[in-house]
Amino acid sequence: MNTERLLRWGDALAHRCAPVLARATAKTCALAFACAGERRVVAWWLQLLRKAARPGAVDPAFRLTSELVAAGIPPETLQRVLDDLGRHPHKRRVAFLSTVTGIAAGALVRRQAAARRHLSHPESAPPPVRDFILATTVRCNLHCVGCYTQTERTGREPSDAMIDAVLRQGKRLGLARVHMVGKGEPFLDEDTAARTIGIVERHRDLAFDIFTNGVEMTEAMWKRLARCANVVVMVSVNGLRETNDRSRGRGVFDAVMRAFAQAETHGVIHGFSTTVTSENYEEVTSPPFLAAMESAGNSYGLFFKYSVMDAKAPARLALNPVQTRDYEGRLRAAAESSRMLLADPDVFERGMGCRARSGALVYVDLITGRVSPCVKTPFSPNDSNLFEGFHDDRMAELLSSDFFRRYRAGFARGVTCSSHGTTEHEWFLSDRSLHAAAHAQAARDAASRGIRVSLPVVP
Repeated sequence: MNTERLLRWGDALAHRCAPVLARATAKTCALAFACAGERRVVAWWLQLLRKAARPGAVDPAFRLTSELVAAGIPPETLQRVLDDLGRHPHKRRVAFLSTVTGIAAGALVRRQAAARRHLSHPESAPPPVRDFILATTVRCNLHCVGCYTQTERTGREPSDAMIDAVLRQGKRLGLARVHMVGKGEPFLDEDTAARTIGIVERHRDLAFDIFTNGVEMTEAMWKRLARCANVVVMVSVNGLRETNDRSRGRGVFDAVMRAFAQAETHGVIHGFSTTVTSENYEEVTSPPFLAAMESAGNSYGLFFKYSVMDAKAPARLALNPVQTRDYEGRLRAAAESSRMLLADPDVFERGMGCRARSGALVYVDLITGRVSPCVKTPFSPNDSNLFEGFHDDRMAELLSSDFFRRYRAGFARGVTCSSHGTTEHEWFLSDRSLHAAAHAQAARDAASRGIRVSLPVVP
Protein backbone atom coordinates (compact mmCIF):
# COMPACT_ATOMS: atom_id res chain seq x y z
CA MET A 1 0.00 0.00 0.00
CA ASN A 2 1.61 3.32 -1.05
CA THR A 3 1.85 6.47 1.07
CA GLU A 4 -0.87 8.43 -0.72
CA ARG A 5 -3.35 5.61 -0.32
CA LEU A 6 -2.50 5.33 3.37
CA LEU A 7 -3.01 9.05 3.85
CA ARG A 8 -6.39 8.89 2.09
CA TRP A 9 -7.35 5.98 4.33
CA GLY A 10 -6.32 7.98 7.39
CA ASP A 11 -8.26 11.01 6.17
CA ALA A 12 -11.48 9.04 5.81
CA LEU A 13 -11.00 7.41 9.21
CA ALA A 14 -10.27 10.74 10.86
CA HIS A 15 -13.39 12.41 9.44
CA ARG A 16 -15.53 9.62 10.88
CA CYS A 17 -13.91 9.60 14.30
CA ALA A 18 -12.70 13.12 15.10
CA PRO A 19 -16.06 14.40 16.42
CA VAL A 20 -16.26 11.45 18.80
CA LEU A 21 -12.70 11.68 20.06
CA ALA A 22 -13.05 15.42 20.57
CA ARG A 23 -15.47 14.59 23.41
CA ALA A 24 -12.92 12.48 25.25
CA THR A 25 -11.35 14.45 28.09
CA ALA A 26 -7.66 15.35 27.99
CA LYS A 27 -7.14 13.52 31.27
CA THR A 28 -8.66 10.33 29.89
CA CYS A 29 -6.34 10.53 26.90
CA ALA A 30 -3.30 11.15 29.06
CA LEU A 31 -4.06 8.26 31.39
CA ALA A 32 -4.79 5.91 28.54
CA PHE A 33 -1.89 6.61 26.26
CA ALA A 34 0.68 6.89 29.00
CA CYS A 35 0.12 3.14 29.19
CA ALA A 36 -0.76 2.43 25.55
CA GLY A 37 2.40 0.38 25.07
CA GLU A 38 0.95 -2.23 27.42
CA ARG A 39 -1.58 -4.33 25.54
CA ARG A 40 -3.30 -5.37 28.75
CA VAL A 41 -4.21 -1.72 29.36
CA VAL A 42 -5.99 -1.30 26.03
CA ALA A 43 -9.24 -2.81 27.34
CA TRP A 44 -9.12 -0.44 30.31
CA TRP A 45 -8.63 2.52 27.94
CA LEU A 46 -11.62 1.51 25.87
CA GLN A 47 -13.79 1.41 28.98
CA LEU A 48 -12.73 4.96 29.82
CA LEU A 49 -13.38 6.06 26.27
CA ARG A 50 -16.92 4.70 26.45
CA LYS A 51 -17.53 6.87 29.51
CA ALA A 52 -16.09 9.96 27.82
CA ALA A 53 -17.79 9.58 24.43
CA ARG A 54 -21.43 10.35 23.84
CA PRO A 55 -23.83 7.37 23.96
CA GLY A 56 -24.09 5.43 20.74
CA ALA A 57 -20.86 6.82 19.28
CA VAL A 58 -18.39 4.32 20.69
CA ASP A 59 -17.84 2.08 17.67
CA PRO A 60 -15.93 4.57 15.47
CA ALA A 61 -13.70 5.54 18.38
CA PHE A 62 -13.17 1.88 19.19
CA ARG A 63 -12.09 1.18 15.62
CA LEU A 64 -9.74 4.15 15.45
CA THR A 65 -8.17 3.35 18.81
CA SER A 66 -7.66 -0.25 17.78
CA GLU A 67 -5.99 0.83 14.54
CA LEU A 68 -3.70 3.27 16.31
CA VAL A 69 -2.66 0.80 19.00
CA ALA A 70 -2.11 -1.95 16.45
CA ALA A 71 -0.06 0.43 14.31
CA GLY A 72 2.22 1.03 17.26
CA ILE A 73 2.18 4.83 17.37
CA PRO A 74 4.30 5.94 20.36
CA PRO A 75 2.15 6.97 23.37
CA GLU A 76 3.31 10.60 23.30
CA THR A 77 2.30 10.95 19.65
CA LEU A 78 -1.13 9.49 20.35
CA GLN A 79 -1.54 11.92 23.22
CA ARG A 80 -0.67 14.87 20.98
CA VAL A 81 -3.23 13.76 18.41
CA LEU A 82 -6.09 13.58 20.88
CA ASP A 83 -5.06 16.58 22.93
CA ASP A 84 -4.99 18.77 19.83
CA LEU A 85 -8.44 17.61 18.73
CA GLY A 86 -9.80 20.10 21.24
CA ARG A 87 -7.35 22.91 20.52
CA HIS A 88 -7.41 23.71 16.81
CA PRO A 89 -10.00 24.36 14.10
CA HIS A 90 -11.77 21.24 12.86
CA LYS A 91 -9.97 21.10 9.52
CA ARG A 92 -6.59 21.38 11.24
CA ARG A 93 -7.47 18.63 13.72
CA VAL A 94 -8.67 16.31 11.01
CA ALA A 95 -5.61 16.97 8.84
CA PHE A 96 -3.24 16.19 11.70
CA LEU A 97 -5.10 13.08 12.81
CA SER A 98 -5.36 11.94 9.22
CA THR A 99 -1.66 12.36 8.59
CA VAL A 100 -0.48 10.69 11.79
CA THR A 101 -2.85 7.78 11.24
CA GLY A 102 -1.54 7.31 7.71
CA ILE A 103 2.08 7.60 8.88
CA ALA A 104 1.49 4.99 11.56
CA ALA A 105 -0.10 2.56 9.15
CA GLY A 106 2.66 3.05 6.58
CA ALA A 107 5.38 2.63 9.20
CA LEU A 108 3.68 -0.52 10.49
CA VAL A 109 3.88 -2.05 7.02
CA ARG A 110 7.56 -1.11 6.79
CA ARG A 111 8.35 -2.43 10.27
CA GLN A 112 6.65 -5.73 9.51
CA ALA A 113 8.81 -6.12 6.41
CA ALA A 114 11.92 -5.15 8.40
CA ALA A 115 11.02 -7.63 11.13
CA ARG A 116 10.68 -10.43 8.58
CA ARG A 117 14.11 -9.58 7.15
CA HIS A 118 15.60 -9.52 10.65
CA LEU A 119 14.14 -12.90 11.55
CA SER A 120 15.36 -14.42 8.31
CA HIS A 121 18.83 -12.82 8.36
CA PRO A 122 19.64 -11.62 11.90
CA GLU A 123 23.33 -11.21 11.09
CA SER A 124 22.79 -8.76 8.24
CA ALA A 125 19.37 -7.18 8.89
CA PRO A 126 18.74 -5.10 12.05
CA PRO A 127 15.44 -5.13 13.97
CA PRO A 128 12.83 -2.52 12.99
CA VAL A 129 13.67 1.11 13.79
CA ARG A 130 10.94 3.52 14.87
CA ASP A 131 12.75 6.76 15.81
CA PHE A 132 15.73 8.72 14.50
CA ILE A 133 17.31 11.49 16.57
CA LEU A 134 18.69 13.57 13.72
CA ALA A 135 21.31 16.34 13.79
CA THR A 136 21.37 18.40 10.59
CA THR A 137 22.53 21.83 11.77
CA VAL A 138 25.64 22.98 13.61
CA ARG A 139 25.38 26.79 14.01
CA CYS A 140 23.53 28.37 16.93
CA ASN A 141 22.67 31.90 18.05
CA LEU A 142 22.76 31.09 21.79
CA HIS A 143 25.43 29.93 24.23
CA CYS A 144 23.35 28.17 26.87
CA VAL A 145 25.03 27.08 30.09
CA GLY A 146 25.68 23.33 30.01
CA CYS A 147 24.72 22.79 26.35
CA TYR A 148 25.89 19.29 25.38
CA THR A 149 26.93 20.39 21.86
CA GLN A 150 28.76 23.57 22.91
CA THR A 151 32.15 22.13 21.90
CA GLU A 152 30.86 20.56 18.67
CA ARG A 153 30.03 23.67 16.64
CA THR A 154 32.27 22.78 13.71
CA GLY A 155 31.77 20.68 10.60
CA ARG A 156 29.91 20.85 7.33
CA GLU A 157 26.13 20.57 7.27
CA PRO A 158 24.78 17.76 5.06
CA SER A 159 23.24 18.29 1.65
CA ASP A 160 19.52 17.84 1.09
CA ALA A 161 20.34 14.81 -1.06
CA MET A 162 22.23 13.14 1.81
CA ILE A 163 19.45 13.86 4.32
CA ASP A 164 16.83 12.43 1.96
CA ALA A 165 18.95 9.34 1.27
CA VAL A 166 19.38 8.65 5.00
CA LEU A 167 15.66 9.06 5.69
CA ARG A 168 14.80 6.73 2.79
CA GLN A 169 17.10 4.13 4.29
CA GLY A 170 15.41 4.65 7.66
CA LYS A 171 11.98 4.14 6.13
CA ARG A 172 13.04 0.77 4.76
CA LEU A 173 13.86 -0.17 8.35
CA GLY A 174 10.43 0.92 9.62
CA LEU A 175 11.13 4.55 10.56
CA ALA A 176 8.03 6.50 11.64
CA ARG A 177 9.28 9.53 13.55
CA VAL A 178 12.23 11.92 13.42
CA HIS A 179 13.36 14.10 16.32
CA MET A 180 15.33 16.99 14.82
CA VAL A 181 17.59 18.17 17.63
CA GLY A 182 20.25 19.94 15.60
CA LYS A 183 23.63 20.53 17.08
CA GLY A 184 22.63 24.09 16.41
CA GLU A 185 19.43 26.03 15.76
CA PRO A 186 17.18 24.67 12.96
CA PHE A 187 15.52 28.09 12.47
CA LEU A 188 18.69 30.19 12.77
CA ASP A 189 17.95 32.23 9.63
CA GLU A 190 15.70 32.12 6.58
CA ASP A 191 17.94 29.73 4.64
CA THR A 192 18.39 27.28 7.52
CA ALA A 193 14.66 27.38 8.26
CA ALA A 194 13.81 26.75 4.60
CA ARG A 195 16.05 23.67 4.58
CA THR A 196 14.58 22.38 7.86
CA ILE A 197 10.96 22.81 6.78
CA GLY A 198 11.82 21.42 3.34
CA ILE A 199 12.78 18.10 4.97
CA VAL A 200 9.35 17.92 6.62
CA GLU A 201 7.59 18.79 3.37
CA ARG A 202 9.46 16.20 1.32
CA HIS A 203 8.78 13.38 3.79
CA ARG A 204 5.06 13.52 4.47
CA ASP A 205 5.11 9.86 5.47
CA LEU A 206 7.19 10.66 8.58
CA ALA A 207 6.23 12.52 11.78
CA PHE A 208 8.69 15.21 12.91
CA ASP A 209 9.47 16.84 16.25
CA ILE A 210 11.65 19.91 15.72
CA PHE A 211 13.45 21.27 18.80
CA THR A 212 14.23 24.99 18.66
CA ASN A 213 15.09 27.91 20.93
CA GLY A 214 12.43 29.90 19.05
CA VAL A 215 14.36 33.18 19.15
CA GLU A 216 14.79 33.76 15.41
CA MET A 217 11.46 32.36 14.22
CA THR A 218 9.47 34.67 11.94
CA GLU A 219 5.85 34.89 10.81
CA ALA A 220 6.88 33.46 7.42
CA MET A 221 8.39 30.38 9.07
CA TRP A 222 5.29 29.75 11.17
CA LYS A 223 3.02 30.17 8.13
CA ARG A 224 5.00 27.58 6.20
CA LEU A 225 5.03 25.20 9.18
CA ALA A 226 1.25 25.59 9.46
CA ARG A 227 0.91 23.94 6.05
CA CYS A 228 2.69 20.82 7.34
CA ALA A 229 0.37 18.40 9.11
CA ASN A 230 3.21 16.05 10.11
CA VAL A 231 5.23 18.31 12.42
CA VAL A 232 5.27 19.41 16.06
CA VAL A 233 7.51 22.27 17.18
CA MET A 234 9.16 21.98 20.60
CA VAL A 235 10.47 25.24 22.04
CA SER A 236 13.14 25.13 24.77
CA VAL A 237 12.49 26.99 28.02
CA ASN A 238 14.22 26.36 31.35
CA GLY A 239 12.03 28.26 33.78
CA LEU A 240 10.35 31.62 34.19
CA ARG A 241 12.02 34.80 32.92
CA GLU A 242 14.79 35.25 35.50
CA THR A 243 15.75 31.57 35.75
CA ASN A 244 15.53 30.91 32.02
CA ASP A 245 17.50 33.99 30.96
CA ARG A 246 20.23 33.29 33.51
CA SER A 247 21.13 30.08 31.64
CA ARG A 248 20.00 30.88 28.09
CA GLY A 249 20.57 34.62 27.67
CA ARG A 250 18.85 37.93 28.33
CA GLY A 251 15.53 38.38 26.54
CA VAL A 252 15.21 34.71 25.53
CA PHE A 253 12.17 34.03 27.72
CA ASP A 254 10.21 36.85 26.08
CA ALA A 255 11.25 35.54 22.65
CA VAL A 256 10.00 32.07 23.60
CA MET A 257 6.63 33.43 24.68
CA ARG A 258 6.35 35.30 21.36
CA ALA A 259 7.09 32.06 19.55
CA PHE A 260 4.28 30.29 21.43
CA ALA A 261 1.89 33.13 20.55
CA GLN A 262 2.83 32.89 16.86
CA ALA A 263 2.37 29.11 16.91
CA GLU A 264 -1.12 29.57 18.34
CA THR A 265 -1.98 32.25 15.77
CA HIS A 266 -1.04 30.01 12.86
CA GLY A 267 -2.37 26.76 14.33
CA VAL A 268 1.00 24.99 14.58
CA ILE A 269 0.96 22.18 17.12
CA HIS A 270 3.61 22.91 19.75
CA GLY A 271 5.01 22.02 23.15
CA PHE A 272 7.85 23.02 25.44
CA SER A 273 11.12 21.30 26.24
CA THR A 274 12.94 21.79 29.54
CA THR A 275 16.44 20.85 30.69
CA VAL A 276 16.08 19.93 34.36
CA THR A 277 18.98 20.99 36.59
CA SER A 278 19.77 21.23 40.29
CA GLU A 279 19.00 24.95 40.06
CA ASN A 280 15.63 24.90 38.30
CA TYR A 281 13.90 21.58 39.02
CA GLU A 282 11.63 23.09 41.67
CA GLU A 283 10.60 25.98 39.45
CA VAL A 284 9.92 24.00 36.26
CA THR A 285 7.56 21.70 38.19
CA SER A 286 5.85 24.56 40.02
CA PRO A 287 2.27 25.79 39.39
CA PRO A 288 3.34 29.28 38.17
CA PHE A 289 5.66 27.90 35.47
CA LEU A 290 3.21 25.22 34.30
CA ALA A 291 0.36 27.73 34.28
CA ALA A 292 2.44 30.00 32.03
CA MET A 293 3.15 27.10 29.67
CA GLU A 294 -0.50 26.05 29.56
CA SER A 295 -1.76 29.59 28.96
CA ALA A 296 0.70 29.81 26.04
CA GLY A 297 -1.21 26.99 24.34
CA ASN A 298 1.26 24.14 24.77
CA SER A 299 -0.18 20.67 24.40
CA TYR A 300 2.56 18.99 26.37
CA GLY A 301 6.00 19.36 27.91
CA LEU A 302 9.09 17.19 27.83
CA PHE A 303 11.55 17.24 30.74
CA PHE A 304 15.15 16.11 30.17
CA LYS A 305 17.52 15.68 33.10
CA TYR A 306 20.79 17.54 32.63
CA SER A 307 23.75 15.25 31.90
CA VAL A 308 27.44 16.12 32.06
CA MET A 309 28.54 15.30 28.51
CA ASP A 310 31.72 17.37 28.44
CA ALA A 311 34.52 18.14 30.90
CA LYS A 312 33.82 21.87 30.53
CA ALA A 313 30.14 21.44 31.41
CA PRO A 314 29.27 22.48 34.97
CA ALA A 315 28.79 19.30 37.02
CA ARG A 316 26.98 21.29 39.73
CA LEU A 317 23.89 21.42 37.49
CA ALA A 318 23.37 17.63 37.56
CA LEU A 319 20.73 16.35 39.95
CA ASN A 320 22.00 14.26 42.83
CA PRO A 321 20.00 11.16 43.90
CA VAL A 322 18.02 13.07 46.55
CA GLN A 323 17.16 15.86 44.11
CA THR A 324 16.24 13.31 41.45
CA ARG A 325 13.68 11.64 43.74
CA ASP A 326 12.29 15.05 44.76
CA TYR A 327 12.05 16.22 41.14
CA GLU A 328 10.35 13.04 39.93
CA GLY A 329 7.82 13.25 42.75
CA ARG A 330 7.06 16.86 41.89
CA LEU A 331 6.70 16.05 38.19
CA ARG A 332 4.42 13.11 38.94
CA ALA A 333 2.16 15.33 41.07
CA ALA A 334 2.16 18.07 38.43
CA ALA A 335 1.31 15.61 35.66
CA GLU A 336 -1.69 14.32 37.61
CA SER A 337 -3.24 17.76 37.91
CA SER A 338 -2.17 19.38 34.62
CA ARG A 339 -4.27 19.48 31.46
CA MET A 340 -1.03 19.17 29.50
CA LEU A 341 0.80 15.89 29.09
CA LEU A 342 4.03 16.21 31.08
CA ALA A 343 6.65 13.53 30.64
CA ASP A 344 10.28 12.70 31.37
CA PRO A 345 11.57 10.17 28.80
CA ASP A 346 13.94 8.68 31.39
CA VAL A 347 11.04 7.88 33.71
CA PHE A 348 8.99 6.53 30.80
CA GLU A 349 11.79 4.23 29.66
CA ARG A 350 12.40 2.99 33.16
CA GLY A 351 9.00 1.33 32.98
CA MET A 352 8.80 0.55 29.26
CA GLY A 353 12.43 -0.21 28.48
CA CYS A 354 15.17 1.72 26.73
CA ARG A 355 14.25 2.47 23.11
CA ALA A 356 17.90 2.63 22.04
CA ARG A 357 18.61 -0.74 23.68
CA SER A 358 15.65 -2.30 21.90
CA GLY A 359 16.89 -0.99 18.57
CA ALA A 360 13.84 1.21 18.08
CA LEU A 361 15.79 4.48 18.42
CA VAL A 362 19.08 5.60 16.83
CA TYR A 363 21.09 8.85 16.95
CA VAL A 364 22.24 9.95 13.49
CA ASP A 365 24.72 12.83 13.51
CA LEU A 366 24.74 14.09 9.92
CA ILE A 367 27.42 16.67 10.70
CA THR A 368 30.08 14.00 11.36
CA GLY A 369 28.30 10.96 9.90
CA ARG A 370 28.53 9.13 13.23
CA VAL A 371 25.70 6.68 14.03
CA SER A 372 25.41 5.88 17.74
CA PRO A 373 22.78 4.51 20.13
CA CYS A 374 21.38 7.76 21.55
CA VAL A 375 22.07 11.47 21.94
CA LYS A 376 22.99 10.74 25.58
CA THR A 377 25.29 7.88 24.56
CA PRO A 378 26.94 9.36 21.44
CA PHE A 379 29.78 6.84 21.43
CA SER A 380 30.49 4.23 18.79
CA PRO A 381 33.50 2.81 16.92
CA ASN A 382 35.17 4.89 14.23
CA ASP A 383 33.78 2.67 11.49
CA SER A 384 30.20 3.42 12.59
CA ASN A 385 30.07 6.27 10.10
CA LEU A 386 27.50 6.76 7.36
CA PHE A 387 29.77 8.80 5.13
CA GLU A 388 32.46 6.14 4.82
CA GLY A 389 31.54 3.85 1.95
CA PHE A 390 28.02 5.25 1.73
CA HIS A 391 25.57 3.09 -0.26
CA ASP A 392 21.83 2.36 -0.36
CA ASP A 393 21.95 -0.03 2.62
CA ARG A 394 24.65 1.67 4.69
CA MET A 395 22.31 2.33 7.66
CA ALA A 396 21.20 -1.31 7.81
CA GLU A 397 24.84 -2.36 7.56
CA LEU A 398 25.88 -0.21 10.51
CA LEU A 399 22.93 -1.24 12.69
CA SER A 400 23.73 -4.90 11.98
CA SER A 401 27.33 -4.50 13.18
CA ASP A 402 28.69 -6.43 16.13
CA PHE A 403 28.76 -3.20 18.13
CA PHE A 404 25.01 -2.53 17.79
CA ARG A 405 24.02 -6.18 18.15
CA ARG A 406 25.86 -6.41 21.47
CA TYR A 407 24.42 -3.10 22.59
CA ARG A 408 20.86 -4.28 21.85
CA ALA A 409 21.51 -7.45 23.84
CA GLY A 410 21.24 -5.32 26.97
CA PHE A 411 17.53 -4.73 26.37
CA ALA A 412 16.59 -8.30 27.29
CA ARG A 413 18.40 -7.86 30.61
CA GLY A 414 16.50 -4.67 31.40
CA VAL A 415 19.55 -2.42 31.05
CA THR A 416 18.66 1.28 30.92
CA CYS A 417 20.66 4.46 31.41
CA SER A 418 18.44 6.16 33.96
CA SER A 419 17.77 3.20 36.24
CA HIS A 420 21.29 3.35 37.63
CA GLY A 421 23.06 5.86 39.82
CA THR A 422 25.49 6.80 37.06
CA THR A 423 25.20 9.12 34.10
CA GLU A 424 24.30 7.64 30.75
CA HIS A 425 27.79 7.58 29.26
CA GLU A 426 29.28 6.06 32.42
CA TRP A 427 26.79 3.20 32.37
CA PHE A 428 27.33 2.71 28.66
CA LEU A 429 31.08 2.34 29.14
CA SER A 430 30.73 -0.08 32.04
CA ASP A 431 28.40 -2.43 30.17
CA ARG A 432 30.04 -5.80 29.66
CA SER A 433 27.92 -6.58 26.62
CA LEU A 434 30.13 -4.34 24.46
CA HIS A 435 33.23 -5.82 22.88
CA ALA A 436 36.73 -4.62 23.70
CA ALA A 437 37.27 -2.62 20.49
CA ALA A 438 34.08 -0.64 21.03
CA HIS A 439 35.09 -0.08 24.67
CA ALA A 440 38.43 1.32 23.58
CA GLN A 441 36.91 3.66 20.99
CA ALA A 442 34.19 4.82 23.36
CA ALA A 443 36.85 5.47 26.02
CA ARG A 444 38.80 7.62 23.57
CA ASP A 445 35.64 9.55 22.69
CA ALA A 446 34.94 10.13 26.37
CA ALA A 447 38.53 11.08 27.12
CA SER A 448 38.46 13.68 24.35
CA ARG A 449 35.60 15.32 26.30
CA GLY A 450 37.55 15.10 29.55
CA ILE A 451 35.31 12.36 30.97
CA ARG A 452 37.04 9.85 33.23
CA VAL A 453 35.92 6.25 32.90
CA SER A 454 36.99 2.93 34.32
CA LEU A 455 36.47 0.00 32.00
CA PRO A 456 35.93 -3.56 33.22
CA VAL A 457 37.79 -6.49 31.71
CA VAL A 458 35.70 -7.74 28.79
CA PRO A 459 36.11 -11.38 27.72
